[in-house]
Amino acid sequence: MYGLKMMVKNDIETVKEAIASGGYEMIILDEITHLIKLELAAEKTVIDMIKKASENVNFVLTGRGASKKLIDFSDLVTEMRAIKHPYKKGVKAAKGVEF
Repeated sequence: MYGLKMMVKNDIETVKEAIASGGYEMIILDEITHLIKLELAAEKTVIDMIKKASENVNFVLTGRGASKKLIDFSDLVTEMRAIKHPYKKGVKAAKGVEF
């Protein structure tokens, strides 16, 4: 897990650099809630990054099971649920769709 934790830490630093650059209007932190739940990313760090960003930067955070704190902090929260999915028929996850 140490190697994975270091990768996530490096990714967080990359996001901080992107925020500081001022060159982005939208930053997507895909599946970040899972990294927080697995304690690979600190929720406080994620929230602090967003707070420090310019008001013109929109953030999209994805993943299931966001904490109450993260939900309360957010402006918009959407919950998706599968109605029909090929996975239920044994079709494996497709690159570019599920991961």
